[in-house]
Amino acid sequence: MTIWEYLFITISPMNLQSMLYGNIEWIPLLGVLFPAPLAMIFYSTKPQATIGLMLLTILLEWKRLRWKGVTLALIPTFALAMITVTIWGLPPVPGPTNPGQYSLFPYSLILGLSALIMALKNRNIRMALFIGPFVSPYVTFHGYLPALFLFHGAIAVLVSFIPVILNIVA
Repeated sequence: MTIWEYLFITISPMNLQSMLYGNIEWIPLLGVLFPAPLAMIFYSTKPQATIGLMLLTILLEWKRLRWKGVTLALIPTFALAMITVTIWGLPPVPGPTNPGQYSLFPYSLILGLSALIMALKNRNIRMALFIGPFVSPYVTFHGYLPALFLFHGAIAVLVSFIPVILNIVA
């Protein structure tokens, strides 16, 4: 992914809405810039959006160093998760009646699981980013932001305007 693609994604309506509401959809996407142990920490900030990246990272670490690689990639994330749960407890899980819900679950599982198989088979980061919103039972409009990385640059921004146009027309 190039710096231009990140720039185009930054001006997408999904990212702008996310920033206006103070959400953190951009934080887990930074994980693609770091090695596996640090990347997994970033991915775990929004696991419903980055499940594909997490599984791809584990697969790549398995191919590289087997159990040692997987263990080294997961230990920092597990340690931070245990500390977080000990201090604050488990976070609440929003339900399907949550306002702003745009999930296509469970129908989107067909697309999400197919994309997961392709991402793991081809070791494709873009496809791994695409998976998240299609396997998650709750997704807001800006939750589809990682899926835009399947498209390239300006095309991603154009695709992101489709729901906005449909909302205006309806």
